[in-house]
Amino acid sequence: MARMYVDPVGYLERCRRELGPVFRIDYPGSPPFAFIAEAELVRELYSRDRDIGRAGEAREPFLSPLVGANSLLCLEGERWQRHRALIAAPLHGERVIGWRDQIVAIAEAEIETWPLGEPFAVHPRMQRVTLEIMLRIVFGIEDLERLRRLRVLLPGLLEAASLVLLVPGIRRLLGRSRLRSVPGNPVGRFLAMRGEADGLLYEEIARRRAEGDSALAERSDLLSMLLLARDEDGEPLTDLELRDELMTLLAAGHDTSATALAWALERLVRHPVMVDRLRDTLAVGDDSYLAAVVKETLRVRPVVFDTPRLLTAPLELGGVRIPEGWLASSAIPSVHLTAATWEHPDRFDPDRFLAADPPISSWLPFGGGRRRCVGSRLALLELHAVLATIVERCELRHPTPRTSASAPAGSPCGPPRGPGSSSRCEGRHVERSDTALLLRLWDAFAAGDDETVLGMLAPDIRWHGAGDPSGEEGCRNREHARGFLERFRADGQSATLIDVREAGHRLVAIVQTHAPPEWPQETELHGELVTVRNGLITEILVHPTVEEALVAAGLGPDAER
Repeated sequence: MARMYVDPVGYLERCRRELGPVFRIDYPGSPPFAFIAEAELVRELYSRDRDIGRAGEAREPFLSPLVGANSLLCLEGERWQRHRALIAAPLHGERVIGWRDQIVAIAEAEIETWPLGEPFAVHPRMQRVTLEIMLRIVFGIEDLERLRRLRVLLPGLLEAASLVLLVPGIRRLLGRSRLRSVPGNPVGRFLAMRGEADGLLYEEIARRRAEGDSALAERSDLLSMLLLARDEDGEPLTDLELRDELMTLLAAGHDTSATALAWALERLVRHPVMVDRLRDTLAVGDDSYLAAVVKETLRVRPVVFDTPRLLTAPLELGGVRIPEGWLASSAIPSVHLTAATWEHPDRFDPDRFLAADPPISSWLPFGGGRRRCVGSRLALLELHAVLATIVERCELRHPTPRTSASAPAGSPCGPPRGPGSSSRCEGRHVERSDTALLLRLWDAFAAGDDETVLGMLAPDIRWHGAGDPSGEEGCRNREHARGFLERFRADGQSATLIDVREAGHRLVAIVQTHAPPEWPQETELHGELVTVRNGLITEILVHPTVEEALVAAGLGPDAER
């Protein structure tokens, strides 16, 4: 399972080769997950969105703590249709094209801050661009103080959410108000930042409503358009619905677009001839090659690798019966990289998109079916406008001549390793020291060496309290961790290390085991209440700093690599 987080593209492709076009992967705390890795079978899956495929129900447990229960991503049925119609209207046609000049201006302002003749990481620069697009074009915020606060707050909120929402059963913890007061607690940090962001968004919604419809009609931002929108019964979106949809657009469109832009630049600087060709075609007003570059980037480096549906009835695909209650999803990287659909699929070749577009079920960067991403037109406009602006104004080159590997985990399918920049990785998973630590942890778990694991990942279990690791609470948590691991190994059971990642300069390990069948859904384990979901228990161990964890593992700055 950890390989899915470390290298989702490679892992999915390996499963496809070894298991066929329909295969199962188990996520901690989730129903069984069937991946579909063949375009025609994906088309069949998406065709069932109107009867047995529930995309909203599949996403709601994971996404609703951030985007809200009224999010287009989490809704089903008539409520989903209402929200889809209201949001889709301003995200089509001339209205979207009208934002191009603003996007170009935002990109030009960012370019002015770039160093000359020095390596730098492109991904965080693209994150700044796409965040500014969200704040000014989607949210329509003009107040300088509110802009300043949100520029800091929203990226932090998304980072906090990426850790908190990863953990099965997290909604139970989110309801515990006492966690807000625990220093360094990621749950409390997420709740505090979400509350602050909500306050700013509700203030903006109230201020905008007070302007009146005539003033809103003069504005071009998406929030103003949504405030004016009415459904078939003449009803507007409520403040809560507006908040949830704004947060949805941020969560779904900010880092995904930034990652796609970073990958596009990485691919282009690896192919200087393509950069020259793109610049030449743009100079004569021809954007067909630009569109092909964007499409090919999204094919070879998709930023989202699954679009799950919860099945309300069994579904047979490719001779494989997927039971009711399972999640079923396209394996997007595998569909994009199969020789059955694409000639030389591993090759970056924009020309393949100049002749004709492929079948819709073969190119899936925005998902498919009736739940296809509602913001895809805006996303493509961002990619086209920002990429063209950079190519026309900058000469970029990569400091190393090598060809990059497949996407590491991090952001949806991971930011690249500093395209046009230093070779450091913005996604911590693929740093050499982290990889060594991951392997060392795996070895310790496999050998039953709990003391090594505790030395590397304790002293405290962040979900069950925090405090001085050398104090009474720290000792209690260490004993709980030891007992937890011992119980995992009792009766022939084994613990599995699911993931290791950095979060807020802390090292986080996610551990999973199968619970004995007689255990209830909630059970006490060494003085702490744990939740059993789908026969699995998931626990988190946190080390105070990555640096201390590396030293404890013998991988500090003086260790041999």
